[in-house]
Amino acid sequence: MNINNIHVKIKSVKCPFCANFFVQYGGSVFNRNFLIISSSKLIKKEIHLDLLRKLEVSPELTQRELSQEMGVSLGKINYCMKKLIEKGWIILSDFSHNPNKVGYIYLLTPKGIEQKSRLTTSFLKTKIEEFEVLRDEINKLKLDAEEIAINKRKDLIIKGKLLKQTEPLFHNKHN
Repeated sequence: MNINNIHVKIKSVKCPFCANFFVQYGGSVFNRNFLIISSSKLIKKEIHLDLLRKLEVSPELTQRELSQEMGVSLGKINYCMKKLIEKGWIILSDFSHNPNKVGYIYLLTPKGIEQKSRLTTSFLKTKIEEFEVLRDEINKLKLDAEEIAINKRKDLIIKGKLLKQTEPLFHNKHN
């Protein structure tokens, strides 16, 4: 599905707010059990940022280790690593602790460090916006819950008054 020319992945989740958000941005929801997970562009940026962060701290990590740590398929990690190398954000360097064993490390280039900074800023901006939307929705839900509680109390008070008014009638019929 595309929203504003961005491919969107959707999972079935019960979340009326998310369904409203989805509809607000051009989607249609038949049974309000959908949540926009994220755009493929955002997912790719998140993976790139996570890779750059992990490689900056531990350049000796293998793609398999990165895959396991990040919960992303090995194929996806391999693809993203190739793209990061093509873009000049990281370089693959040979190193050897043991002359009989060849190892590789991934080093961030100056361009990679700059991109990591840009991605971090962009990611932070996105997360702040998401936080503000969620905070507003939480406040609305709290107000709704308070209103429901007030209405229930009013209903109980009204029912209590009606019961008190009908009690004499009930006792007179059975006496």
